[in-house]
Amino acid sequence: MKKLTWLLIIILCISLLPTFMPVVKATPSIWYVAIDGDDTNSGSDINHPLLTLRKAINKASNGDIIYLRGGKYTLASTLTNGIYINRTGTKAQPFTIATYPSDLASGNKAILDGRLITLSSYYGILQFEYKTGVWPNNVTINGISIENSSRDGIYVAGGSTGKCNDIIINDCRFNNISLRALSFLQFNVATKGCLENITVANCTFWNIQASISIGESVTFGGVKNFVFENNVFLWTRKIALDLTSQTSHGVVRNNNFHLNESELNGYGPTSAVHMNGMDKNDKTVSYIDVYNNVIWGTASTGASINGVVLSGETATGHDYNITIYNNIINVTCDDGEAANGIKLFDDSEDHSAYVYYNNITIKHNTIYCRNSASSSSIVLNCVPVATHDLIIANNILIGGGTSSYQISSLYLNSTDPELTYVNNAFYHTGKTSATSFPDGTGKFGTGYIRIPYPIVNPVFVSIATYDFHLDQNSAVIDKASPTYSVATDYDGIERPQLSGYDMGAYEYNGGTSGDSTIPVISQVDVITSIPIDTQAGYGWENITCVVTDNVGVSTVLLIFTNPDLSITYVPMIKKTVTTTYYGNQSLHQSGNYSYYIQAIDTSNNVALSSSYTFLLLPNWDINYDGVVTILDLVLVSNQYDKTGDSGWIREDIDNNGKIQVLDLTIISSHFGES
Repeated sequence: MKKLTWLLIIILCISLLPTFMPVVKATPSIWYVAIDGDDTNSGSDINHPLLTLRKAINKASNGDIIYLRGGKYTLASTLTNGIYINRTGTKAQPFTIATYPSDLASGNKAILDGRLITLSSYYGILQFEYKTGVWPNNVTINGISIENSSRDGIYVAGGSTGKCNDIIINDCRFNNISLRALSFLQFNVATKGCLENITVANCTFWNIQASISIGESVTFGGVKNFVFENNVFLWTRKIALDLTSQTSHGVVRNNNFHLNESELNGYGPTSAVHMNGMDKNDKTVSYIDVYNNVIWGTASTGASINGVVLSGETATGHDYNITIYNNIINVTCDDGEAANGIKLFDDSEDHSAYVYYNNITIKHNTIYCRNSASSSSIVLNCVPVATHDLIIANNILIGGGTSSYQISSLYLNSTDPELTYVNNAFYHTGKTSATSFPDGTGKFGTGYIRIPYPIVNPVFVSIATYDFHLDQNSAVIDKASPTYSVATDYDGIERPQLSGYDMGAYEYNGGTSGDSTIPVISQVDVITSIPIDTQAGYGWENITCVVTDNVGVSTVLLIFTNPDLSITYVPMIKKTVTTTYYGNQSLHQSGNYSYYIQAIDTSNNVALSSSYTFLLLPNWDINYDGVVTILDLVLVSNQYDKTGDSGWIREDIDNNGKIQVLDLTIISSHFGES
C-alpha cells in the first residue's frame, strides 16, 4: 500500500511539471548547412547538408548542434522577422549554432547576409524571443558573421511570459548593421525579472549604426550577471556599449574600443562604455567592473568624445557600486570639441533631476586627453547632494595640445567629504598641469605627483607611440596608495613589484629578471575588407600575428606608414587564452602602404617584425590593374541600376547604395590615369 501511495505521489508530481520545460536528448544530434546544400537533404551528415539555417532549426531538437559550412548565405527577403531561435538547451548541453570547426579555423566563417530583408522594428537577423511555445535558453552562437541588417544583428528579448537566459555569443563578427549589432532587452524588469547570464566574447563590431546616428552598437538593458570581454569595436559612431535599465553584476574587460566621429555629423557625443541609470526602483545600473580596456579615437565632426560615461537617462537616475580601473584611455579631437577620458554627468537627459552616484571608484587608469581646451582626463559634473563615496585614486592623468585640465569639477569641491581624492599623477605635454574645482584651481588632493613641464623625470616608455608602460625613472613608481590598489596591472603583472604600488594602469617590473631574450613574432596574416575602399569607413586591414616570449609579452604595436608618409600606431589586442594578437587600421588614402609589428616584453626587450607592403588603388580602378580603362567602365555598366547597402560592391564608387550615372562619371573623369 505504501509503495502504491508513493507511486501515485510521483505520478502527480510529474503531471504538475510545467509543460514548457525543455526535453534535451542525452546525446545531441548534429545538423549541417552549406551554401551548396539542399533543404530536401537529410542534413544529418556532412555530405548531405541543408541549404538554410531555418530548415536546420526546424529539424533540430533542444540541445542539438547546427554547423554552417563557411561561405555567404544570402537570406530570403521574406524573413522580415528574422530567423527565430525557437530551441533551447541546458548549461551542460546548450543549443548551438556555429561555423563548422575546420572552416572556422581557416578563417572561412559562415556569413548570414540580410541585404535582401527589410526587418520589422525590434527584430534582428537572429531573433531570440518567445515562439511556438519556447523561450530560448542556454543557446550558444559561435563563429558566425552577420552582415547587412536593416535593424539589429541579434535581438534577445524578454516578455510577460518568460525570458532568455544563459546566452553566449562568441567569436562572431558584425558588419554594416543599421541599428544595433546586439540587443539584450528586458522591459519592466521589476515585474518580469532580468535576463540572466549573458556572455559576449571575442567579437568584432564594424560599421554599426550604419544608417542611424542615435542609439548604441550593443545594448544591455535589464541584464543581470553578464560578461563582455575581448571584443573589438571599429569606427563607433555613437555609443559602443550601453548598460542600462537595472543591468547589474557584470564585468567589461579586455576590450578594444575605437571611437571615431567622422561620419556622425553632430549627433551628440560618442563613448565606449556608457552606464546609464534610470529611475531608482526599476532601472539602476550597479555592481559593474570596467577594467583592462583600451579606448582610443578621435572626435572630428561636431560632437565630443568620451571614454567611459556615467549618467542618468530619466529622472533620478542611479549608478552605484561601479569600479573603473586598469584602463588605458587615449582620445583626442580635431575641431575644438571635447575629448574626455571619464565623465560623470550631473542630470538626466531630460534635465528633470540629478543623477545619483553612490560608491563609484576610479583608480589605476592611464588617461591621455588632448587637442581642445575643453578636454579633461576626468570630468566630475556630479552634484554634491546626489554624490556619495566617490573615489579618485592612483590614476595617471595627462593633457596635451590646448587641453586645460586633468580633472574638472563643476559642482563638487576638492574637499567635499564624499570625495576621496588621493595619489594621482598630473602631467601636461605642453604646459603646466592643472585642475578645476569650484573651490579654486590647483587642487590636486593628497599624496599627488605633479610632474613639471618641461618634464624632469620621464613617465612612460614612449608617449609618442602610445606605449604607456612606465619608464625605469618614472616619478610615479611606488607612489600609489595601497589602500586603493588592485592585485594585478593591465598586463596581469602582480602588484606591487618593488617596494610599493605604482600609479596608472601598468606596474613597473623593476627590470630585475636579467632577461635579455626578445619576443618572437610569427604567423603575420592580413584580412582585407571587401570591397577595399578609400572612402572613410569602408576600407580596412585586419592584421594578426603570434607573439611569444620566455617571460611575458607587454605591448604589441602595429605601425603603419601611410602613402603620405604619416605614421599611425595601432595597439594590438591579445585574444584570450592564446598568443594571437590583432589590430585593425582604417584606410583612407590610395597609394603605397607599409607596416611592421613591434613587440615589447615585460623586461622591456623589443622585437620588430619584417616590413610588409601593399598598394591600395583608387576607387575608380575597378579591376585593380593599375590603369583606368574602358574595362572599368564596362564593369560598372554591367551592374547599372542595381541597389544594395552603401559600399556593397566596388562598382558602387560613391558608396550611395546604387549603381548609376554618377559612378560612370567618376570613372570617366579619371580615364587614362595609371
